[in-house]
Amino acid sequence: MDSLKTIAGVEVVAKPTTGIMAVGGLRREHVDVVVVDIGMSEIDGLKTIPKLMQVDPDIKIIMVATLTFRNVKII
Repeated sequence: MDSLKTIAGVEVVAKPTTGIMAVGGLRREHVDVVVVDIGMSEIDGLKTIPKLMQVDPDIKIIMVATLTFRNVKII
């Protein structure tokens, strides 16, 4: 996430560590893009995406994952 701060015009407004926190944050504050890690705790990234889209159907989502065989198959 810190590398995003180096891009002109990009402001990182939150760093939630769980899918539940990400959804709650989106309810409180408008954002243009959410970066979702497939391996998030509590609920994984794939289960988080529909919840984010319920809050904001137009949200842009970038999915990230560590490079493991399991994650590649899921993505």
